[in-house]
Amino acid sequence: GIQIRSFRIGEPKELTYYVKIPVIIEINPTKSMASLTYFVYDIENYEKLLLISDLDITAPNMRSPAEVQGSLTVTGFTKNTRPPKGKGKEG
Repeated sequence: GIQIRSFRIGEPKELTYYVKIPVIIEINPTKSMASLTYFVYDIENYEKLLLISDLDITAPNMRSPAEVQGSLTVTGFTKNTRPPKGKGKEG
């Protein structure tokens, strides 16, 4: 029930064993708070590890605050295929 206006993939960040990949999603104005709630719930409870690391919701028309739009950053994780950088022994 949510219309996505646009999305873009942010800069991946390497962690020790994982790579953190943010996806910035902008949503069109919606009058259904239930749809937005279900959308957020489905992301947070997906079978893969996804987190909402940033959420910015605004009401473009203060006379009709039930209609909201905004953006959210969904962060996903994948295994880091590169070995962790450690202090190697010389000699």
